[in-house]
Amino acid sequence: SGLTIPSGGTLTVASGGTINITGATQTGFGVALNTPDFLAATTSSSTWTTSYTIFTFANVISESDAGSYNTSTNRFTVPTGKGGTYMFAINFNVNTGIGWGVKTLKNSTTELWWSMDNYAPYGGTRVITGVCIAELAAADYIEWHKWGSTGFTGGADSVYGVRLHA
Repeated sequence: SGLTIPSGGTLTVASGGTINITGATQTGFGVALNTPDFLAATTSSSTWTTSYTIFTFANVISESDAGSYNTSTNRFTVPTGKGGTYMFAINFNVNTGIGWGVKTLKNSTTELWWSMDNYAPYGGTRVITGVCIAELAAADYIEWHKWGSTGFTGGADSVYGVRLHA
């Protein structure tokens, strides 16, 4: 015995209602909404220049949708059918020198997150984290850019992202 809803049919549960599937076999619920997700990192200390250049995250550590983070272009691209609200974060190291800037860009032009500092890191390395949330459609892409004043050095860096909901 059981309830079968025909193809194209709808099951409506009233506000406050509950569907209890504890202990039952659960099938057909589809792919989790919190994909795609990825984590990429630099493979060595970053080179910073006096003009904005793209971060090179050559090591994909984790990726739910193969190829969504491309190490050739250093971009995350929203796969077909995976538009929605995304969260991205970048971790970068500030080692020596004075003056740096980092930004997260959508489609190479729209700034989603930006930070700049004209501070010398007294006494060692600092790790900075920048987080942003963006509404993205299929084929939108995200990239991360950096600049540093003469003599500025960074360390190992990483970037990650996840779709929060469709």
